[in-house]
Amino acid sequence: MAALDSEITLTMTINFSVPPGYPISTARQKRKVLRRKILELRATFFP
Repeated sequence: MAALDSEITLTMTINFSVPPGYPISTARQKRKVLRRKILELRATFFP
């Protein structure tokens, strides 16, 4: 459960801390990858 929480926190941090001038598409890509990881984690913790 703690791993899931930290993963979500990491996602939130990345969502809100994208530096100005940072390519939005790259940020979106990272977010997509993280979301997939979170979904996989969730599936692991809550079968």
